[in-house]
Amino acid sequence: MVKRLNLDAMIKREDLEISTTGRGSIGSGGIPVSELQTNRLHYGLLRKPSFQRVTNDWDIDNVVTLIKAFRNGSLIPALILWKSDAGYTFVIDGAHRLSAFIAWVNDDYGAGPISRRFFEDKIPKQQKDYADECRQRVVSEVGSYAEISTILQQENPTRERIKWASNIGKPLDAQWVEGDADTAEDSFLAINQRAVEINETENI
Repeated sequence: MVKRLNLDAMIKREDLEISTTGRGSIGSGGIPVSELQTNRLHYGLLRKPSFQRVTNDWDIDNVVTLIKAFRNGSLIPALILWKSDAGYTFVIDGAHRLSAFIAWVNDDYGAGPISRRFFEDKIPKQQKDYADECRQRVVSEVGSYAEISTILQQENPTRERIKWASNIGKPLDAQWVEGDADTAEDSFLAINQRAVEINETENI
């Protein structure tokens, strides 16, 4: 049985046209995972296009596999982003990947504080059960973000654990779309008409 997680609350929606009147500006660099905490500026500026489908295609295995790969320093496909002239960072490609990292950093796999606000505390039992199971698997197979991010503050961490701490300090790679809102929307539609995925972590 496929246990799909509802991570739609992780990134707010915004209309591309409403949020910009010009070409937007060119963003640069990636997004540090630490900036995905809800009290950080990067997180507050993240948006996904209002026409994007619900972020609920990934199951527990997808999320655990992605987070473990990142912790271990494996290659993660780049996010494709667009920055509006209002300052919002729109996720053109990679919403599921980015939502999984937001879930990890904020310990919310579909039933935590972000999700409860988004769904107004009306979360189905199955969604809660899957979220709890995902949290348990992440903690046992990968480690919580809170635990790994404080490894260097612990007594005599192993070389492997020091490497983990170093890996999660690296930003998520990003490519930036240049142009106006129409260009950003065209890019989104072109990317999401792909017939073939590069690898299992690239499904948006």
